[in-house]
Amino acid sequence: MSPPKPTILLIHGALTTAVSFDWVIPHLEQAGYPTVNAEYLSVNPEKPLEVTAQKDIDHVRKTYLDPLIEQEHKDVVLAVHSFGGVIAGGAAVGLSKSDRAAKGLKGGVIGMIFIGANIGHEGQTMLETVGGQWPPWLKIDKPREGLAVIEPLFETLCHDADPSLESEVESQARPHGYLCFATPMPAQSWSEKGYTGRLAYIRTSEDRINPAFAQDMWIQGTGVEWDVLNMEASHAPYISKPKELAQHIVSFAQKFEGL
Repeated sequence: MSPPKPTILLIHGALTTAVSFDWVIPHLEQAGYPTVNAEYLSVNPEKPLEVTAQKDIDHVRKTYLDPLIEQEHKDVVLAVHSFGGVIAGGAAVGLSKSDRAAKGLKGGVIGMIFIGANIGHEGQTMLETVGGQWPPWLKIDKPREGLAVIEPLFETLCHDADPSLESEVESQARPHGYLCFATPMPAQSWSEKGYTGRLAYIRTSEDRINPAFAQDMWIQGTGVEWDVLNMEASHAPYISKPKELAQHIVSFAQKFEGL
């Protein structure tokens, strides 16, 4: 009997919700992978001036990773988009399968797949990783203090998607508590030895939010090895090319399973 497939834990980017992965999940599950789709606190919060990157990280660790790994002893692949890279970077610390096995523990993260995702270093803010200035498409203190939105949304996020999807994409967008981008990150999991050979990056070459040159800079700045795959897509391939994105996630997951 073959071992069970690892669970793919999806962490969406900022300014939307977990619904954004609904285009991708059927393809992953068709390939035999169970999925869990994470939410976090800085999405349209009631008290936006109180959000931090650390609170999002702690929430994902406590709500999703700890139950899957500590309680259910599952193997997990993280597939994370945009700001989800910041969350995964902090939340997966100490959870690699090899590190847990060395302690006699079952389950763990067997690999991480970053999709056009932000990468930062301990003590750094995400804002600092993009040059320390808010990009022109991010409208600060809209619709109220502490929140931000993307304008124009569709052509910035997914200009390569079918135009008929614009109203659906607009309906999924949410204001975001932008202070999570301006608060420091904790120690980063990708720097741990347990993740050596288990890091993948899907580079979104037509990205208007995290430009390809920035993605390259972040990857190189880690000083560790990533398996980089170039995808000719906007910032949101989960909208414009969901089947192709799912195929890449599955390919990386299979690689991690074989290590």
